[in-house]
Amino acid sequence: MSDKFTQGTIIEYIRSTKYPEIKCQGIVISARCDLAQEKINQFHCLSAMNIEEWIYEVLFESVVNERNNNVLGNIKKYCEQKCMDFATLCGMDKVNFREVLLKSASDYLLVDEMHLFNLNEQQVFHFLTKDGEQKKIPICFALDYGQVVGERGNIKENYIENTLAEGQTLRQEFSTVFRSSQQIAELCASITASGALLFDGFINPYKYCESSFTAREEEMCEIPQLLMYKNDTEMKESLEKHIKKYVNKYKCQPCEIALVFFDEEMLLKNYTQFIGKYSVNYINGRKNSQFGTDPSKVICTLPEYINGLEFKCVILVAVDEGRVPQNGLCDISSSFLKYSALNKLYLSCSRAQYSVLILGNKLRGISSCLQHSLAKGALTQSYVDD
Repeated sequence: MSDKFTQGTIIEYIRSTKYPEIKCQGIVISARCDLAQEKINQFHCLSAMNIEEWIYEVLFESVVNERNNNVLGNIKKYCEQKCMDFATLCGMDKVNFREVLLKSASDYLLVDEMHLFNLNEQQVFHFLTKDGEQKKIPICFALDYGQVVGERGNIKENYIENTLAEGQTLRQEFSTVFRSSQQIAELCASITASGALLFDGFINPYKYCESSFTAREEEMCEIPQLLMYKNDTEMKESLEKHIKKYVNKYKCQPCEIALVFFDEEMLLKNYTQFIGKYSVNYINGRKNSQFGTDPSKVICTLPEYINGLEFKCVILVAVDEGRVPQNGLCDISSSFLKYSALNKLYLSCSRAQYSVLILGNKLRGISSCLQHSLAKGALTQSYVDD
């Protein structure tokens, strides 16, 4: 243990019980001598996080909670003025709550992007219908577990059929891709096939899929391409050129081009405002829905936040070994990081209609997550010279 960890070692990808939704680090605080002499078989960590994330996720939330408490205080005063029992109102049992809910309940629910909801959230939907106790609940779920990034949902076979609706479900699988070209569909299939070969729980939704593009649309498409640059500097300098190329090719607005960064530090330090002459619309969370408000701005984001969006072209930046997947501390973390990397690659590529361009650093080497795609011919590869 002492050859890997000592007092003060910082461990990435720690999940804190206090802040489960925030990417944290762990700082080892166990005594250096105990670790060196292997007197202990476990060590203790202090949770740490990015100050900006703490402000947005913790400080702001506490302010909102304080405001909510003020609202509850106002409700209590209102109840007193109207001779209503506030305690009874707060202590409504399930039956009474159900009676209140029925006034705004739905006859039928359509839940899109089901894979984005965690297990607790998935259990709530049937209460939003007019009869939450019925065996045949009128809900339609649309989902693609290949797009799950992180620990959301449940990917066990037939989970929804066996858990949410007690076996009273009709399963419909679709094999036609309406968003993407056949070339992009084949790239997505090769990425998910690579994951299915490595991991038992990795689902391959593109296994039998075909594009619905017309002959005219196919003329606009190109085979997905991997460009390996001499270093990060030359890769970054090429971004403006690539944006211009695809804006002109598809005669589209910059907002229809997305750059997905697999190096968060590179994005935050350089591309939250401009890429050359192009203004940037930086999407930094799922709650940010401003991606289409200014057509003159190119979209820059991370793979975690691109779900549900669609673009003429998607440019994946900093896809190379060591970043995709990131280096892990042990076999377990390495396996998780590769699983997550394949999910993010698939999700990012599946957002494109006509073109996918992947950029990497030749010094780092080609990402192992792309080897299967290259071997299958779903991705072409070129080295960019001087």
